[in-house]
Formats: sequence, C-alpha cells, structure tokens
Amino acid sequence: SKMKKAGSPPNQGTYAYLLHHLCKNGEMEKALEYLEERSEKNLPVTENIVKSLILGHAGLGQISEGEKLLKLMNDKNIHWGKGCYFEFVHGCAKFGDVDGTEFFLKRCDYITDQLLLTAVQAMHKNHPDRIGFLLDKMPRNVELFSSICRRTVKLLVENGDLESAWKI
Repeated sequence: SKMKKAGSPPNQGTYAYLLHHLCKNGEMEKALEYLEERSEKNLPVTENIVKSLILGHAGLGQISEGEKLLKLMNDKNIHWGKGCYFEFVHGCAKFGDVDGTEFFLKRCDYITDQLLLTAVQAMHKNHPDRIGFLLDKMPRNVELFSSICRRTVKLLVENGDLESAWKI
C-alpha cells in the first residue's frame, strides 16, 4: 500500500515474496487477495507461486487444495517439478500430519537430509511428539550431515527437546 502510494507498485518479484510470506504464515485469505491482484496485472502463475500456495494450504491441513493446484498446472500445461512435493512435505509437517508428510516424502525422487531437517523443524514447532519417524530416516549422507544439522539441533536444544537433538 505504501509502495503504491509512492508511485512504485509491486513488481512480480515483490508479489511472489509477499505471497510466500503470507502462505508460510498460514494467511491464505490475504495471500489469495494478492494472487488476485497479481492476475489483474497479468503476471503469470509460476511454479514458485504454486509452491508457496501449496505450502500454505498443506500447512493448514488443506491437502486437496494443494493437489488442485497441481491439476491446474497440468491442465494449463505448466511444468512443475519435485519442489512442489517438498512444499507438501513442509506444510504437512507444520500441520503435524505424519501420514501426509510420509506420503509426500515417498513422492520425492530423492530425500535429502536438508529436506528431512526442515521437516523436523516445521513439525517440532507445534507437534514435537510426532517427529520420531523423521529422525529415524536420518542421516542420508553421513559426510555432509554434521555440517547441515546444526540449526535443527540448536532449535531442538533451545526448545528443551534434548532427546530428539541427541538422536540427530
């Protein structure tokens, strides 16, 4: 709003960033308003926009809404990659949906430690009692693992979950 008043309306990148932030925080109504405003400016729907929307919907437990977006992308012949499944994983983890997280992990061709660690972080925030199945899948790459797991271990320790931190 301040940008518009100053004569500098948001561009495609700004809309994408705002949309991602809103979706990440579960503010889907506001995100959909930005999406509508974006389409009025004839800005294209991209895979990154859809990934943000998937994250938002899955984070609220609205898996079917995210799946509709993939169908829409297919119907419009817009390419989308495995990154969309990663966002389902993150959203389901945030919502505490163990079955959904597991389902979309299986859809990923290659499960990285980084994907698992970010899923642990997302699930631990509201559902720390459900992260065991993710911990059981690590490490995937022992040589890289110790350098990428520090942030997750720090988060777990700071939240008093020493047992899970030790498992990592």
